[in-house]
Amino acid sequence: MELPCEDCGGTVISGPEPFAPGDDPEPEADGRSKAWSDWCTNLECSSNHVLSGLTRVGVNDYVCTVCGTSLRTPMSAVLAHRATH
Repeated sequence: MELPCEDCGGTVISGPEPFAPGDDPEPEADGRSKAWSDWCTNLECSSNHVLSGLTRVGVNDYVCTVCGTSLRTPMSAVLAHRATH
């Protein structure tokens, strides 16, 4: 389902986000874990520039603003890359 972005009015899409062991996904009733993420499709939106050194370019995708590397969640891997700079 598409919703308007609270920050800019652009289109927000949602999707499942992978997680890694040690990440903190929300447990479901049957014991499985899930992570759900929203992303504004307006690349200029402030919500895509919240994490220093990273630009969010998709539900599961980021670009490092220091070296230009394309990164994909789980978030622990994205943050580990950012820590290398």
